[in-house]
Amino acid sequence: MTPAEHPPNLLTIPCELRNAVYVLVFDHSVTYPKQPLPVAEEREGDLLQINADELFENDSVTSRRPSHHLAPLRTCRQIHDEAHLMAVSLTTFHVRDDDTLPDCFIQRSSRLRTSKLSAIRHMTLAARISQLRALNEEWNGRPFGNELLKLDTLQITPRRPSVAGPYARVSALSQGHTLAYVFVETFKALRNVNMLVVRNDGCFDPETWRIAYRSVIYRMWRWGGAECGVRFEGPDENDPDPSFKVYFGRCDAKEKPRGHEVGAEVYRLAEMTGELPNIDDAGVDP
Repeated sequence: MTPAEHPPNLLTIPCELRNAVYVLVFDHSVTYPKQPLPVAEEREGDLLQINADELFENDSVTSRRPSHHLAPLRTCRQIHDEAHLMAVSLTTFHVRDDDTLPDCFIQRSSRLRTSKLSAIRHMTLAARISQLRALNEEWNGRPFGNELLKLDTLQITPRRPSVAGPYARVSALSQGHTLAYVFVETFKALRNVNMLVVRNDGCFDPETWRIAYRSVIYRMWRWGGAECGVRFEGPDENDPDPSFKVYFGRCDAKEKPRGHEVGAEVYRLAEMTGELPNIDDAGVDP
């Protein structure tokens, strides 16, 4: 047969082109419509042997589930062997509640091979504020207390029980204060994470959320001064459900810095109230 009778297919085109196709297939920034999705079938030695509803599950803040997103790996052995690490690195995995604790995370992820666990680059965490205490009490500066995880993005969505009546405002402010404390203690030691996104997602009313964010910034300023290696991209004051981003480590000389140093963010927030602080007075709390 002539070459025309055997047109190229995914498995026969050059590997550079196959890699480009894999990126398009597994790119985590692509979203899918919400619909019932099948749980990945179990296969010995396969990434998909883990039940996606147990550890890496669907969440209200996203419409994608890894069991669906990684389904192309089941097409054939060649695609699995060539693309599984790329697929894992481009997929956002979702963790909730008790899996915040290192012991629970290790138990749930034990069926993942080391190479696949270390390939994860994007994760989201939705948990009650009381369970988020594990970030600074149990993690020991590493995401989920796991040295293998080196994340490009970690998204955290706090949750709290709703309180009605005359004490609702007091409860919200108290929980916001607790959340600010937890985040600051976490940011002081967190490593192996490039960017952390904190979503409100209806946990607090916008005003309480802004108060909590200001508490985070001023606590960081008092701890590390104007430049402490953590940069912030604050919430939009006009956004009814704002989020903020935190960048860790120093930027490469060729890379444009993202976010503001703590001192610059203090000034940005203070200008909104007309009370500019003296950055030189920032020190370390006793």
